[in-house]
Amino acid sequence: MNVLRFAIAVCVYGTVSAQQPFEVSLRYLQPTQAKSGESSKSGEYTRQTRQQSWQPDQTAIIVCDMWDSHHCYRAVQREKEFAPRLNEVLNEARQRGVTIIHAPSSCMDAYAEHPARQRALAADEAQSYPEDIAQWCYSIPAEEAGEYPIDQSDGGEDDTPEEHERWEQQLRAEGRDVKHPWKRQIDILEIDAERDFISDQGKEIWNVLQQRGIKNVVLAGVHTNMCVLGRPFGLRRLATAGKNVVLMRDMTDTMYNPAARPFVDHFAGTELIIDHIERFVCPTITSDQFIGGVAFRFQDDPRRRPNIVVILVDDMGYGDPGCFNPQSKIPTPNIDSLAADGMRFTDAHAPGPLCHMSRYGLLTGQYPFRIDVSVWPKKALIQPDQMTIASLAKQQGYQTAMVGKWHVGFDENGYENRLPGGPVDRGFDRYFGIRASTDIPPYFYIRNDRAVMPPSDSIAASNSQGWSPIQGKFWRAGGIAPDLKLQEVLPRFTDEAIQVIEDRDPQKPLMLYLAYPAPHTPWLPSEEFVGRSGAGLYGDFMSMVDAEIGRVLAAIRDSGANENTLVVFTSDNGPTWYDTDAKRFSHDSSGGFRGMKADAWEAGHRMPLIVRWPAVVARGSTSDRTICFTDLLATFAGVMARPLPVDAGPDSYSFSEVLRGGSDHQRRPVVMRAGSVASMMVIRSGIWKLITGLGSGGFSQPKSIQPTAGEPNGQLYNLADDPGETNNVYLAEPEIVKRLEAELAQIMEAS
Repeated sequence: MNVLRFAIAVCVYGTVSAQQPFEVSLRYLQPTQAKSGESSKSGEYTRQTRQQSWQPDQTAIIVCDMWDSHHCYRAVQREKEFAPRLNEVLNEARQRGVTIIHAPSSCMDAYAEHPARQRALAADEAQSYPEDIAQWCYSIPAEEAGEYPIDQSDGGEDDTPEEHERWEQQLRAEGRDVKHPWKRQIDILEIDAERDFISDQGKEIWNVLQQRGIKNVVLAGVHTNMCVLGRPFGLRRLATAGKNVVLMRDMTDTMYNPAARPFVDHFAGTELIIDHIERFVCPTITSDQFIGGVAFRFQDDPRRRPNIVVILVDDMGYGDPGCFNPQSKIPTPNIDSLAADGMRFTDAHAPGPLCHMSRYGLLTGQYPFRIDVSVWPKKALIQPDQMTIASLAKQQGYQTAMVGKWHVGFDENGYENRLPGGPVDRGFDRYFGIRASTDIPPYFYIRNDRAVMPPSDSIAASNSQGWSPIQGKFWRAGGIAPDLKLQEVLPRFTDEAIQVIEDRDPQKPLMLYLAYPAPHTPWLPSEEFVGRSGAGLYGDFMSMVDAEIGRVLAAIRDSGANENTLVVFTSDNGPTWYDTDAKRFSHDSSGGFRGMKADAWEAGHRMPLIVRWPAVVARGSTSDRTICFTDLLATFAGVMARPLPVDAGPDSYSFSEVLRGGSDHQRRPVVMRAGSVASMMVIRSGIWKLITGLGSGGFSQPKSIQPTAGEPNGQLYNLADDPGETNNVYLAEPEIVKRLEAELAQIMEAS
């Protein structure tokens, strides 16, 4: 939930109580446990989280060495950048009853008469003190299990020589010692004379903590690898003294010079120190857990604005990629490599079980049931003032491009004229693609907002023996442009996507939305892929799709952008794959779920979704968090450290913290409309799924069943116990039905 929504929630539900606990998610690294029968995982760590509830009056924040100046120019600039955010944290925490201790070391003379300094001196002496509480702590025994991750022997200054020379001249002009220029705490941070404490001494701070009954201690400030870790009141000392101490990891900075080992950028060096702390010293939290919004990122941190590549395939089932179905008969090595290098989401859902529904929700963060999606053949579904993932990215300085299948409408007025309302009018700088599927005429390429060549020729309809009328080499008769051949569309889109990657300005981040129209019909594998799978023509075509994805991934790697490129891979909706196909080929495209494309049942909309972001996302990880494609808008905003405007993405909920190894609260219910029965709605809330009618609601038969006396009017499934939706407990759980109906009505009525 972004900051604006948080503020509205407070207005609606009343002022937060001063003593309401802080619900915090502590992130840490623990040794990876080997599975039974596997070799030891010695030296490997897995990121974990645990939830805690902190009483404000038992919590303190220590602000470490947020000085008014420093001998490193860039360190000063970074401190000034995050200090306003830290001040917000302190104000909110103080208002809630948290103890605030300001600890600008070697600056006590400036505060000799300050009430907050006098308050610290007047604190009762503790009955006992931890060993060496007055001394700097250079390491603790736990750290002996690992190697310190960065070389800071040069002091960690990352100024250029020219910057440093100019900075020293300025410090001398100000009458400061160029080696120790600090005199007091930075003025951006407010000190409450009536409530706060000021001290830089381990014993004094321990006295304050003990006198006030403090159990939970947050360290914020600078520098993580030096003072924050090592001061007498720092992380190491308090961790060994038994306090529940954490680092606020987005409210800190590190003294690290990228010219030193391990030769990574400054912010990557900070991440390495944070990893070290989470392994051997204590957990970490982020500022948004205190004040809402999103975690802070420095403006120059490349992880703040990663390249984003969304690869959306068409009509692929949950059970097609081998990384989601080990029994798949289709080789998908490139999709599997994404999973090996990233995070699999096992409970991800399209916002609708058909192409246009799904794409509308993905692009806008709004459920497609909220509009009339049926007008897409002639009218643009996305409104001019509606935020999209592309317009969000463009506002943040991204280059934006789309390649592939649009299928959310243009304001059409003849294909010889401009096609308004399309990608370049909704946030994308450039576009190459087609208006809809490769089985829906007319067939022609579009460059930006005009047809490359109008569909002046015609093509006869096609079907395949041995398949249903909507499978195989199926396409409809209609107009076709002279330069478009259906079998060339898939590789042509890959070529265009690679061109976008090669053309990008490396000084600006890129968002590329690559919407393949495959393995949707017509199934047209090129000769080299025929017979490659064990799932017939469909499997061969899917194998070709995987190979095309591999070409795009190779282009990202070859561009040098792999480490900081966030790749999202998924499919728009379920497959066109019947039970008879599953039996004939022994291949379950639905991955054990019930139904197929267009259905309200799981296989219609539960999609395999993978996120790879090497700089951030843990390799080979898995999340069972329920997500929806609508959540990409808020998630990308979270990745960019930008809250969404209050009127954008009304059905979008960020899972960016999950990508960073944290956890968050359960998503609000997912709601959608079935593909072929407009009156049939679906709501998923926790383990429960309600369908407001009988039948599939889509392509599976029966599509719709009229209820009879004494029989249920709808379908209710406990997906934790019954993921295959075989046991309808609608009549057995009337209270659950009533609750879900109320939740559904509330969400549908919300504007």
